Amino acid sequence: MAKNLKSTQKKRFWEDLTTLDFSKADAESFLAIMPIAAIEQHGPHLPVGVDSKIIEALVKIISEKLSEQSNAIFLPTFKVGKSNEHLRFPGTLSLSTETLYSSLLDIGKCLSSTGIRKLAFLNSHGGNISLLDVAARELRIRHQMLIFNLNWFSFGMPPNLYSDEELKFGIHAGDLETSVMLAVDPKNVQMEKAKNFIPKTVEIDEEFQHIGLGSAVKFGWQTQDLNKFGACGNAKAATKEKGELTVKYTCGKILEAISEIEKVSSKLISNRTEF
Repeated sequence: MAKNLKSTQKKRFWEDLTTLDFSKADAESFLAIMPIAAIEQHGPHLPVGVDSKIIEALVKIISEKLSEQSNAIFLPTFKVGKSNEHLRFPGTLSLSTETLYSSLLDIGKCLSSTGIRKLAFLNSHGGNISLLDVAARELRIRHQMLIFNLNWFSFGMPPNLYSDEELKFGIHAGDLETSVMLAVDPKNVQMEKAKNFIPKTVEIDEEFQHIGLGSAVKFGWQTQDLNKFGACGNAKAATKEKGELTVKYTCGKILEAISEIEKVSSKLISNRTEF
């Protein structure tokens, strides 16, 4: 990287560089990656830090596997997200929509001032997705930045690892998240409290053709509307082996995505029209 961080090529984390490093670097060649997570309840068997723990475990692996040619650099993890759907459960921390949105725009402004043109939000919480889409568009408009949104759970899963029902309805603290936690932070998983937390969405899916969380007709909800224990999915089916396979698969897909993003020219952005 020298012009592109060559002298600090082993430093993959924003906070490890000096202001002199940034002043000498070709910041336009960087891909800044901002991990964004949540601190929220995950049922009786998982800690409130699940989303943060998972994303930081993935970032550690990915940062060590990036090619020498990559100019990706990781910003500090934004640990508290928009989790107001979980506020009925003790331990949940949540920023308001306005606070999180303003924070993302402020950070984007700072990155733009440093010369960064590409930013990727690497997200681990479903409740952040809609807001990140809005922030990405606003940062493009305000600062002519090219913004990408990546959700670690949106790259698919290894085949035949989780049931179709679990992939559809196990959206929170079920088999998937519990398995990954058994792989990355097993000491904080209480499997004796894990159950098959069947969500209300199973019943909704059977009764209605168009209504559902992933359907054409969605509805506003809080977690207790779906399951009073705050979890959705068969957590008792989780295993460390499934978690390890999921982590390996997901890191591989994210590395592929980073490589693709770095190939995209910032010239993709244009303010010219035909009128």
